[in-house]
Amino acid sequence: VFHLEKEGGLIQIATLDDLMMSMPDYHFIKREVSSDLFTLLLVHEPDAALELETTPINLQLSGHTHGGQIQLPFYGPILTAPFGRTYVEGLYGSYQHRIYVNRGLGTTRLPLRFLAKPEITFFTLTSHV
Repeated sequence: VFHLEKEGGLIQIATLDDLMMSMPDYHFIKREVSSDLFTLLLVHEPDAALELETTPINLQLSGHTHGGQIQLPFYGPILTAPFGRTYVEGLYGSYQHRIYVNRGLGTTRLPLRFLAKPEITFFTLTSHV
């Protein structure tokens, strides 16, 4: 967890190790984030949010799912990656813990995409003070 200050504004940025290839320390995140600051969590797999539901994280940015890579009309993704089954693409959650899952540009395992358009997303954080 580290702090970033710009033009008098202060946010905290937390990161979590890869869920599939590492041993993420959820307890560290739960213990170290402050509810007094806007908190941005960067974690590859979006379903990390399930373990952090009550932690004061304002915005979690994740990827990993590629939007399911293969989607069917009126059904959605037919194949999702482990730790990317609950949150597959787009914005989820409430003001207390929002999760944005970016579909990214590439693929994994299967070298194709169908109805899971690639994306690049830009966010602008502004103060409400």
